[in-house]
Amino acid sequence: MDLSPAKTTWKIKVKIIHLWRQYSAGDIDSIEMVLIDSNGDTIQATVNEDVVPIFESFLEEDIMGQIVEVTHVEIVSLNGKDTEKISLLLKNEEDVRLPLVVWGKVALDLSEEIQLLSDRTLICVMKFVKIKVWKEVEAFAKLLPKENISLAIVQSKPLFMVSMMSEEEEYFVKTPQKTISDILETRKVERCYVRCTIAAIDNDMGWYYISCKLCGTKLDMLHNNVNPGGTYELDVCCMLYCTKCKMLNPKLKLREIELKEDDWVEILNFDIRYVFELHRTTKHKYTIKFNESSLFRKIQPVNGSNFLCCANFRGIKRGLYHPMYCVDLCGALVLAGDLIATKLAQPANIYISILYSLEFSLINLRCTHIQCVAYGALAHRLNAFWRANTADVVVTVLRLWRIEWGEGGFNYVTNMEGGSDILFDSNILEIQFFKSQIPSIDF
Repeated sequence: MDLSPAKTTWKIKVKIIHLWRQYSAGDIDSIEMVLIDSNGDTIQATVNEDVVPIFESFLEEDIMGQIVEVTHVEIVSLNGKDTEKISLLLKNEEDVRLPLVVWGKVALDLSEEIQLLSDRTLICVMKFVKIKVWKEVEAFAKLLPKENISLAIVQSKPLFMVSMMSEEEEYFVKTPQKTISDILETRKVERCYVRCTIAAIDNDMGWYYISCKLCGTKLDMLHNNVNPGGTYELDVCCMLYCTKCKMLNPKLKLREIELKEDDWVEILNFDIRYVFELHRTTKHKYTIKFNESSLFRKIQPVNGSNFLCCANFRGIKRGLYHPMYCVDLCGALVLAGDLIATKLAQPANIYISILYSLEFSLINLRCTHIQCVAYGALAHRLNAFWRANTADVVVTVLRLWRIEWGEGGFNYVTNMEGGSDILFDSNILEIQFFKSQIPSIDF
């Protein structure tokens, strides 16, 4: 992951391997992520407090609405083949309407369902181009206004042939052709086209912009909803606004993707800063800071790796791992102690806070023990699991735990509040292989 502040515009394809929220005084202070690319390089990313409301919008997805208008099935030619097509009009609980076009076998299936259920209120859910029945449909139907809207089956709009040439052919007839040297020598703004061979592609994302389909003006990215009176109210949806046409695009406020661990995403528009923290989740010297212009897009997994790279127990004890960097550990859970409550007196506060901790040990395949201490919420979680567990062997994974050293050398590994995690008997293939290699002995 060759990132540096020397360049301001980047596009990366990464997997979110860890995501958590940092709280301060009960409010979200930031959203933290650990990202990894296809080469296994990791970097930490942060959503600062001022843009947290924007990125919390990524908790909703998909399109759902009531079908209020539908056309008959048409047979159209697409890429030289005949295929079925049906057009729909959906509306949401705010009476905002969205036209949709469905193709192929799905169009036939949808038409049959509409004919059978035409006397009912029809709710359509579009999820990855699949139509299914969802639990949220009933709740959505209750939000609709109490009115009897009959399903209107209308005729398709006719196509008017205004030219015998296609738009592409007409463009090349009316637009002058020029060479690269002609463009370099020109001194005026005009429209033209160039026939050439692509020698290379610049990966920088700053050389193009998103334009308005009506006037061609550059669209501004907004996270605010523009009211007719010219005022703004906070809206977690990302919108595109044309300053010339004075309109938002798209009109429907469709939600963004949901961000969660193990997702592969493509990220655009972010800042790069040096890392100064004492304890770091990755070894990368930079960290990513998201801003109000940052964009996420889910992509197909680049590879199927879980990127689980567990530290060696003996190496940690011998000091081969720097305590500045967090590590992952995997082993059998043994020797868990009691949950201990420690009172922490704070001079500036009349209240006494209580910190809970729990000591435990992990053992690897070579029967090497390593001492661990869990604090806070993870201590409670581990204690509840340990008291209720009846399995002979529990394979435990510690994600992003830090190494504590003392005067005599290694002391223990411990968690960072919010940033660390603990997994029990995970379905990860590497963990299942580890469990299969553990001998049947009493610890």
